[in-house]
Amino acid sequence: RCVKQTMSKKAMPLNGLKFIKGTPLQDLSLSSIPCPLMVENWATWCPPCRTSIPHLTALQKKVGDKAIIIGVTTEAESAAGPFVQQMGAQMDYRVAVDPGGRVTGPYMQAFGLSGIPSAFIISTDGQVTWAGHPMDPGCEAALMAAIAAAKPKLDPKKMSVEQLSTLSVKDLKQIARDQRIDISGCLEK
Repeated sequence: RCVKQTMSKKAMPLNGLKFIKGTPLQDLSLSSIPCPLMVENWATWCPPCRTSIPHLTALQKKVGDKAIIIGVTTEAESAAGPFVQQMGAQMDYRVAVDPGGRVTGPYMQAFGLSGIPSAFIISTDGQVTWAGHPMDPGCEAALMAAIAAAKPKLDPKKMSVEQLSTLSVKDLKQIARDQRIDISGCLEK
């Protein structure tokens, strides 16, 4: 069993994941994620992982679009795909395979975890705020705290010029990133 940890460490990119269920995450670099993430490492052959699947499905339903849960396995798609398909609505969150463990290995090592299932809560500012067993009550509490701390996305289309002019440079840069606008040549306000 993994030991729970509360921390704040920069999250590593999720590059190399292949989504086999659910909408793929758009920004795998985590520079501008729309809401907090829970990245959970699991495997089809792992009994505790199978036990946590209904819990994660219920948690994803509870948080709705305020957070994204991604189950990540290092197993081949040929093994994970049929399992995920067979689970159907019982496994109702995003699932990805991690060929070669390019994401799973570094996360497990960085946070000193060796067993699965293991989960990592990533805040919208790209920090891992908690790591441990996904059924530990602290996991859900950390996810709820990350949701509460998440700033709502600013939609410039719904704001007046006056409202935009009062925003901080940080918020303006975030809007530009969200809109995929290159501001590298701009001066700060």
